[in-house]
Amino acid sequence: MKVSLRPLTPLWTGDNEGISGELRVTGLMGSLRWWFEALVRANGHYACDPTTSPCRYEPGKQICAACWLFGATGWSRRFRLCADGLGPEQWYVTVNPQVQQMHEGWLKRLYHPNSKVLWGNALELDIRPYSHAETVEPLLRALLVLMSRHGALGAKTQNGLGAFDFDAPADQYRGAIRKFFGCPPKGVLSGNGKRNKPRWFDLSHTIFLDFLVPDSGVYGTRQAVRYPADAHTAYDGYVLPIAYDIRFKSQGRHFRTGEGEDVGLRPLLKGFLRGRARDPEDVVGSAARSRERTASRVFVTHLYRRNPQEPYQFRIWVHLPPDQDVEQAAVRDQIRSFVTTRMFRGSHATVHSWADIQEAL
Repeated sequence: MKVSLRPLTPLWTGDNEGISGELRVTGLMGSLRWWFEALVRANGHYACDPTTSPCRYEPGKQICAACWLFGATGWSRRFRLCADGLGPEQWYVTVNPQVQQMHEGWLKRLYHPNSKVLWGNALELDIRPYSHAETVEPLLRALLVLMSRHGALGAKTQNGLGAFDFDAPADQYRGAIRKFFGCPPKGVLSGNGKRNKPRWFDLSHTIFLDFLVPDSGVYGTRQAVRYPADAHTAYDGYVLPIAYDIRFKSQGRHFRTGEGEDVGLRPLLKGFLRGRARDPEDVVGSAARSRERTASRVFVTHLYRRNPQEPYQFRIWVHLPPDQDVEQAAVRDQIRSFVTTRMFRGSHATVHSWADIQEAL
């Protein structure tokens, strides 16, 4: 099975030096598995966390659906994946001049000076099932459709990378997920024989928003600042790499005078969730200076467009663990209002629920 994915924002798959100078299948595979685990859990089944509680195959015993497809100790992955078509480009971001210095210090600590991202006309995937091709191929197509519409592929997706297009005829994937969970292959753990932990990524506890941005504001002018300043890439004109400003701060309170305010998804949600969630930082992530670091569950793509004449678009998805007792609709409305009235006035939001996603697949 060969499929072609069109990058909308650059991808990052890492390498031995941590600069993503080459396309690595392991970076794609980990992302595919992470999304499939979330899909399994949203359908009411158990999917292990391979970093903390992995399945181990033993004859006569069951393993979770994610391990059945992607492999576990004693059990091989059901398919082989080869990838080609993308090459390295310089990594850079665009920032609001009001927060340039604030971001620059953070970015210098986080990124290698020679960091690259991957870009090209198409990411070509060659997927070869070792067995159960009639199950594996439509299942992986459905997974790629899901990720192309609502998420991203590869590593560092929370930093704006990995959005892509994938067009597949509906008859090649529609119903594959329902069929798989309705009658799972022999050896797949079904039902709730084991319990998922609340903090594990689950699509049914995730909100999804798409935004159309007719006016990108300061980011579309010469006032915007590039970091590094001399960056010129093949994705110029197609991508505005500003996910950092959207997530963290596009405007900041002056640390001496106290004038102004912090404007970004993190300060917005941290303030909104204070008193509503058990631990707001479990959603927005802990500050860099925190001793007990927690990753953010807020994901934002860079702005992208398919040709330079179109308006930009971007997407946001936020995982809200059920043990935080936060109403999804309330968080969704806060994000929608922030983007359309503060970040990009006049932009248009489209909301997708888990029920919408299920129906489309």
